[in-house]
Amino acid sequence: MGFWDGERNGLPVGAAFSEWMACNRCGGSGRVLEITREWARIGREIRERRLAREESQREAAVRLGFKRLSDYVEMEAGKIDPSPLRAMEQE
Repeated sequence: MGFWDGERNGLPVGAAFSEWMACNRCGGSGRVLEITREWARIGREIRERRLAREESQREAAVRLGFKRLSDYVEMEAGKIDPSPLRAMEQE
């Protein structure tokens, strides 16, 4: 049994789980492409700016004209190329 813990709104949170799974970014290899690192870095910057505005992901996606919330979320998470999101924010 494993245990993940973290913090949300300054309060500790956690969830027990019974199976370990490979990292969805590196597939368990411990290595990622440089472009993937760059996407994650850009996504973190976008997230920090959104949080500074006290805006939810849904609110940001609507403001920027995304048709699917999942596209915004994946860009902010650095799972897909966040360049379009960065460009929209700079307009």
